Amino acid sequence: MNSNKRRNLFYAMLSGVLLALAFPPLPFPILAFIALTPLLFIYSKEPRTKSPFLYVYITFFIYHVGTNWWISSWSKETDPFLLAAGLGLDVLHPFFFFVPFWIFFIFKNKLGFDRAIVYFPFIYLAFEWLHNLGEIGYSWLSLGYTQILNTWWIQFIDITGIWGSSFLLLWANVFFVKLSLLIINSK
Repeated sequence: MNSNKRRNLFYAMLSGVLLALAFPPLPFPILAFIALTPLLFIYSKEPRTKSPFLYVYITFFIYHVGTNWWISSWSKETDPFLLAAGLGLDVLHPFFFFVPFWIFFIFKNKLGFDRAIVYFPFIYLAFEWLHNLGEIGYSWLSLGYTQILNTWWIQFIDITGIWGSSFLLLWANVFFVKLSLLIINSK
């Protein structure tokens, strides 16, 4: 495995761990402001990767395992059907997150990374909202929910709702990707 692939794998895993650590009941909601930055940074460097969705899957698989562990209930008395459902959720649900990134990759290929990244918060938020609707809606992992233990942020959510929270967190991640690129390119 070459150094770029190792670096990208590390960034994908780092994003997954940061997302999981930002999610309640853990007391690190501030990590959500930078959690997607390593994953997005991968795509700023790679003109076209052979398997761009591999890194998305790794990130969201780690995020799911870190936040949905309680569904599988890892104890002796665990219902085997609940365990199987939780494991299935951990393995299969990260595929849903291909949708916003697939749209982002289309924008990136047409417009370039610098312009496509500006659309990313809109694309991802639209995905979160649509993913919340219907019978298979699963809004538990919306990015905005990472802030429910953040008392000063809760005041803001009261006005904008969870979608406003997610939107600003996505913009923070875009800001940190742009800032990282600016620092790297200025050297």
